[in-house]
Amino acid sequence: MSQSALVKKVQERVLQLAQEIESLSRSEAPPEEFFPKFIDRLVRAMGAEAGAVWMLEEGNRLAVKSEVGLEAIGFRKAPNALSLNHPLLVDSMSTGQAAVYVPGESDKELPTPHQIVVAALQTGTESVGVVEIFQRSGTPKEARPGYLQFVEQMCGYAS
Repeated sequence: MSQSALVKKVQERVLQLAQEIESLSRSEAPPEEFFPKFIDRLVRAMGAEAGAVWMLEEGNRLAVKSEVGLEAIGFRKAPNALSLNHPLLVDSMSTGQAAVYVPGESDKELPTPHQIVVAALQTGTESVGVVEIFQRSGTPKEARPGYLQFVEQMCGYAS
């Protein structure tokens, strides 16, 4: 298969997954059904290694509602993963802005060696959760704006 044919095939697959997310967002699926399907499709569409949906619970505490691959990337076993990760999530929720954090380029210490994309989930203007994607660390710098835009758009559907 030629390089251009391969690129076209990947683009078609990403578009298909994005359309599945959009369709899923129009369904009446309750959150416990919606978020596992949402994060699975988003991680696959981005070719990422892991992803999680964090939602506010009682006492304004963030908790994982659904995840794909956190165990496989060592997130759960890393000694300070939660404490290092928390500021990334809170920043996104408090500003409502999506962000990309890159090891060695961020002013924050990251919980894993991955590029991390975070985007708030909002109801109206209120942030109610955060989507977090753990992208391979070797992803080209030029791809970051596209990843950021894609995650923001998919979070718009999820919101």
